[in-house]
Amino acid sequence: MIKTLLIPCLAILIICATLGTWHNYQIPSPAKKQRELLNFLSEQKIQVNWTNALSQLPQYKKPDQAKSAPEIVREQQISDSQIIGIVVDNHKSALLLTDNNNKSSPQQFNIGDGWLKNWKVQSIGPDSITWVNTLTQQHYIQTLFASVDDKSKDSQHNTGTQ
Repeated sequence: MIKTLLIPCLAILIICATLGTWHNYQIPSPAKKQRELLNFLSEQKIQVNWTNALSQLPQYKKPDQAKSAPEIVREQQISDSQIIGIVVDNHKSALLLTDNNNKSSPQQFNIGDGWLKNWKVQSIGPDSITWVNTLTQQHYIQTLFASVDDKSKDSQHNTGTQ
């Protein structure tokens, strides 16, 4: 009984091994394909100057060759400052963060002081500062805690004279 099972199993094993070997020899390996492609390209003698091809692309140009956009210099406005504190004492003063010379430390302003040309502090209230332009007599009220409604009303505060 063992011989009757062993002979068909060996026959199936030999057939599977033969078919697997024949199947694997039919598919060329990726390395062989790559070698054949390189041989084909070398026979065709394709010459590509990659330096010239890449130098035409803007991302591969040197910084001095690339056209740089001109910088737009925005004129500073009185609304560019931010109030961070108000001292209500005998000598009222306010602490502001300004964009003047890219300083990030707070600066102290008293009545009559200013950080922007022609703008001076006219009055300091418990939660606001009134700025006045000495040339146009334009007033700007800057509040300590600005709400969403205050931002829409800035144009009203900025254009009126008091």
